Amino acid sequence: MMEPQSLLAMIQDTRIETVTSKAVETFAGLMPDVTVTGHPGKLDIADVVKRSVVRAPGVAVGWTSIKRDRQIAGTYSLTVSFAAYVVVEHYADHAAKRSIPREAVAHAIGNRLLRILSDADLAAWGLEGVTLPLLDPEPEFKPLFTAKDAEAGTAYYVATWRQAIIDQGAAIMDGPTPEIDETYPGVQFPEGTELPPEVLAMIEQEDEA
Repeated sequence: MMEPQSLLAMIQDTRIETVTSKAVETFAGLMPDVTVTGHPGKLDIADVVKRSVVRAPGVAVGWTSIKRDRQIAGTYSLTVSFAAYVVVEHYADHAAKRSIPREAVAHAIGNRLLRILSDADLAAWGLEGVTLPLLDPEPEFKPLFTAKDAEAGTAYYVATWRQAIIDQGAAIMDGPTPEIDETYPGVQFPEGTELPPEVLAMIEQEDEA
């Protein structure tokens, strides 16, 4: 049965911000000429423009949604959708005395992000209980800007991917010891135990048999 938990305990029990900050740290370390920061959630393109979330060339990393995926043992995973918003402008290569088009800058940063997300040694961010980016759907990089944004000299892109934080909650057998009802051949779980649909289906099949 679930016990009361203080706000501080709930905060300490949450790993989303840890995963996000480690992703930011990894991206920043591998792209030292790009400003990488975190952001609190899903951004509209107007937010990026008006609030100057990150200066170009820059990347703002955050999560956009969280889905619970129940496991048959009673534990669950949190599947988190992440987004890395990329802001670029024309880049001045002073050494070569040339201007590099912003599209080339965006493609370079996007390609780098996808390479990092594809690296099995990097993309779990050095954390236990966090999967590599999921393959369905694959990590993706795409443009966000409109023709009006392009005229302003700045272009916006986004890289998206999903990762799971596994082994959340408690397994069914980690709770109180089930009580055996001698008048019924099955196992009786303590009142209040939340059983996954798969387990309920198996119990119903046994009852019908």
